[in-house]
Amino acid sequence: MGKPGPVPKPEAEKRRNGTYREDRHGRQSLPCEMPTMPGGLSPSAQAFWQVVGKEAEKAGYITASDGRMLQMMAESWHLYCEANDYIAEHGIVVEEVTEKAVRTKPNPALSTRKALWKEIYDGLKQFGLSPSSRVGMRSSHGDATDDEAERIADILGIGRG
Repeated sequence: MGKPGPVPKPEAEKRRNGTYREDRHGRQSLPCEMPTMPGGLSPSAQAFWQVVGKEAEKAGYITASDGRMLQMMAESWHLYCEANDYIAEHGIVVEEVTEKAVRTKPNPALSTRKALWKEIYDGLKQFGLSPSSRVGMRSSHGDATDDEAERIADILGIGRG
C-alpha cells in the first residue's frame, strides 16, 4: 500500500505554478531530459517510446534516469499489441479439446492483455500522462485538453470511449 495523501508534484510543476520554495523544495533534482532509446525495441515499442517520452518531456516529468521504466512500458505496449492481434485473430472465446469433450472458454490472451494494460497505465500515471494523474496538474501549456488526449490515443492506436 502506498503512502497516504496526494502524490508529490514534480519540481517542474511547482515552478510553473509558482509554489516552488527553495527552503522546502531546494534539494537537488534531476534535469528534465529525454532518455536515449535503447536498441532492440520493436517498431511498436519504438513508436510508444517516442510518443510517450516526448509528451513526458514536454510536461517536464522525465529524466535521463527514467529510461529503464520507459523501456519496460514500451515493451509492455508491444506485448499488449501482440495480445490484441491474437484476440482479433482467434476471438474472445476459444475451444478447448479434451478426450471427453470440446468446450469453450475465454481466450487466455484476454487476461494477458488486461495485465499488460494495467502495467502500461500505471507507468503512464508515473509520468503524469493519465487522466487521473493530470487532475490538478498544469503543463507549461495549461490544462491538458480532450483534443490532446485524443491525439495521444490516436498515435498509440487505442480507442477512447
